[in-house]
Amino acid sequence: MVRRELPANLYRCKGIVHVAEAPEARHSLQAVGRRTELTALGPWGRAPRRSRIVAIGSRLDQPALTALFDRCLA
Repeated sequence: MVRRELPANLYRCKGIVHVAEAPEARHSLQAVGRRTELTALGPWGRAPRRSRIVAIGSRLDQPALTALFDRCLA
């Protein structure tokens, strides 16, 4: 979804995400334009397993952007 569906006016997004395919590890999500990177960071340990993403852009439609990310929830 990050590569194909994020709007062109979103310049950058980054965050720590919980990935269903590897639930034991925290992952870093970084996106600039259409370039994306998902990197395993190590175990969650005692930290709550949740995703937190920051998006930077111009005139972003927050409800539409939230809906795009919500579709990724497992």
